[in-house]
Amino acid sequence: MMMKCALLSALAFLAEAQTKMPQRFLRGQFKDADIEAEVSKLDREINLGQATGLDGLKEALAPMYASLPKNADGKLEPKTVRYALDRFFMHQHGWSFHGLRSDAESLLGLEDEGAVPILKMQGLVEKHEARGVDLTHLAEIAFGVKDLVHTEVIERIHTLYAMHELSHESDIYRHQARGVLEVFYISIIFGWKRHTMDLVQTLTRKNLFLDHYRNKESAMQWFNETVGKLEEHRLVSFASMIAQGQNLIEKLKVFTQRDCREISEQMASIPNGASNGRLRLSAFYLQGNMSHFLFKEKEQYLREQGVLDDSDFARPAVIIPNYVMSKSNCITQASTIFDMCCSMEECEDMTQKVEAAVGHALATPAAVSTVFRTLSTSSTPARDEMPALLSERLEDIAVINNGFVPLHGRLFKQWMHHAFPLECAFPHVEGTVVPMTQDDWEVSKGMQADATEADMSKHIDQDTCAVDSNGNVGCGEAAVLEIPWSRHEEVLSLQVSSRETNGSEGSRSTTLFLCVGGVLLALLAKYFNKLTKYFMGFNKRAAKLDFTV
Repeated sequence: MMMKCALLSALAFLAEAQTKMPQRFLRGQFKDADIEAEVSKLDREINLGQATGLDGLKEALAPMYASLPKNADGKLEPKTVRYALDRFFMHQHGWSFHGLRSDAESLLGLEDEGAVPILKMQGLVEKHEARGVDLTHLAEIAFGVKDLVHTEVIERIHTLYAMHELSHESDIYRHQARGVLEVFYISIIFGWKRHTMDLVQTLTRKNLFLDHYRNKESAMQWFNETVGKLEEHRLVSFASMIAQGQNLIEKLKVFTQRDCREISEQMASIPNGASNGRLRLSAFYLQGNMSHFLFKEKEQYLREQGVLDDSDFARPAVIIPNYVMSKSNCITQASTIFDMCCSMEECEDMTQKVEAAVGHALATPAAVSTVFRTLSTSSTPARDEMPALLSERLEDIAVINNGFVPLHGRLFKQWMHHAFPLECAFPHVEGTVVPMTQDDWEVSKGMQADATEADMSKHIDQDTCAVDSNGNVGCGEAAVLEIPWSRHEEVLSLQVSSRETNGSEGSRSTTLFLCVGGVLLALLAKYFNKLTKYFMGFNKRAAKLDFTV
């Protein structure tokens, strides 16, 4: 029951509009036999994957799994499974699956057709009756999620073959293969419009990309390096094309993270404008006028996305890591089931180092202090001694949590933000922020997400930041932007295995409630999706980051 519950809660949030499944699975047309066939296929793939991908996933997930909070049976609860999958796929590939991060987020992304991948996975779920998710089952879930991505790749390559009047049953020449893969690659960055594109539209969008994408040289260099082996073959099979497509989608983070790092570096480099991982809003807008990144989101949008720190009302500031990771900087039409988003890699690397050193979900302040001395980033060298304020707050976290520091709780994330404010995001209280793209926010609010010139000028005029004669942004007076601290704790699980602490005897009914609640939210979500965002020429991040038209 617990395994079934865990998988349902974790995977009920993965589907969105324009589902990748065949037409027979569209709303009102899918049958139990069809679902059973799809499930059996996936189950066979998982069994075959034991010797290949599944074992690799299990090995990659093992260090994080060891440190995650577990129930009385030493297994993961549904919320923890979602958390683990989100972290894993963001760090590995930059994939932010729709709905994995929070139940509130899932309300934005599902249509009736979105129930299909849920049903596909549900049959697989029924094969597991354990009272929780162990490492093997977690790897199986991850394998199933990757299968959804790979199936979408197959469909896209197949569609592009049809557009180019090529047969997937025959090998094609390598110049044809390169043309198809170029369009596939550009469609990920530029936005995929399966239902509205024909060959003419596709080639027009490709030319627009090559004419207006500022980073086209580096983009195509990365593409050529990634598919370089194609040149060794005169003829290319459909199976090879699928492998190339899967390789591109899995490795694309290597390229997209360059933008993410540049955004962070630009924001942090403004003299007297940035401190403690924050950038004064006036300097943010000024830098947007001088950069192709176009920092111009409306103050209200930034605040509602958890990006704006207005604890000092006279001098609001943008939280740099929160902004970098926000939906505003995601490629939102790379896939129908996930967005390509920025990952704060240095923070994740440090978190994994702490987890590996501690080895379980609860740490003592002394254990955290020991590993803290080994942590460093590109902006912050390792420190021999922990600053007094950080030490005090670490002890306070332990007081709140019966003598321990939950490594996956909100307070420890907040502590990491205070220790490394440029690399680690500030964690907001759950339910106070619903991540939304600018398009979705505009539909929801009925207003533009970008600030007007008057809005930006108001903030600029009220501050001392300006652009010098060389076109560089700076602020005349230094201001230390303080980081707020909240004692509000949130933990992944109220149940903790006796292997980790002698306290807290859990309740299976609580877990069941979480499971059922999660599934109901996912099903209810079908009726809240907005259908007006798929008719733009290209996605917001592409327009914002690197295009001039």
